[in-house]
Amino acid sequence: MTPPTTLLVFGASGHAKVVLDAIERVATYRVIGLVSKVDTAASRVFGYPVLGDDARVPSILEDLEVDAWEVIRLANKHPRVDILSPGPGVGGHCIPIDPQFLADAHPFATELIQTARRVNARMPNHIVRRVRDHVPSGQRRKIALLGASYKADVDDSRESPSEKLVALFEEHDYETAVYDPIARGFTHGLYPTLEAAVEGADAVVLVVGHRIFKDVDPVAIAPLMRGRLLVDARNFFDAAVWSAAGFTVETLGDGRRRSKQMLAANGR
Repeated sequence: MTPPTTLLVFGASGHAKVVLDAIERVATYRVIGLVSKVDTAASRVFGYPVLGDDARVPSILEDLEVDAWEVIRLANKHPRVDILSPGPGVGGHCIPIDPQFLADAHPFATELIQTARRVNARMPNHIVRRVRDHVPSGQRRKIALLGASYKADVDDSRESPSEKLVALFEEHDYETAVYDPIARGFTHGLYPTLEAAVEGADAVVLVVGHRIFKDVDPVAIAPLMRGRLLVDARNFFDAAVWSAAGFTVETLGDGRRRSKQMLAANGR
């Protein structure tokens, strides 16, 4: 008897499923899988190292006392350059997960993917360090996090950077309060209002750039807080407006502002 021919079928449209059903009725074929959107999966594998490389930009340029956002803006004027915006980490159910299947299957041929995963996974640690520079741990200091979904203006909170941020802050004995009027299914729970989240907080961390957060008024929330620190992980807020309201502003990747603040703190 002739052994069955093994097929891997690409496509997940209605037509593809009809073809798959027809193939399975033929005894001489054995279908081992129906792969949906192979081009999307491939782009995730390709894009993950790019995300990891771009994630290193803010920490490198902060140390060099350079504004990463200005560097990225100028670099992207080149027609063949498209550096992505830095942030507090990568989330969602696709980009952080899909490339790992390939890495697990071929660990010795996927060093770049594995390195990118480690770089992206470290970004929440970088945000926590920025907060700890101003708010020492202990005494259950409170940190308010704005945003729980994995990206702006979506409700999906799977694998979101806020998940790891909460765990890291609590590991260092901080209390956390997460506010996100859009996100659903966040495992650590969400505060019902912005005011409740920032009440008594020592710092605010902007994690997700939801459009609705553009309405946050630093003058209004300042009296509710114990401290006056904003860590903006998305370059989302107008730093001058928050500074005028009495906040110390730390913007991820803005090495120039960070350098000035450190000099001022040292009385220089």
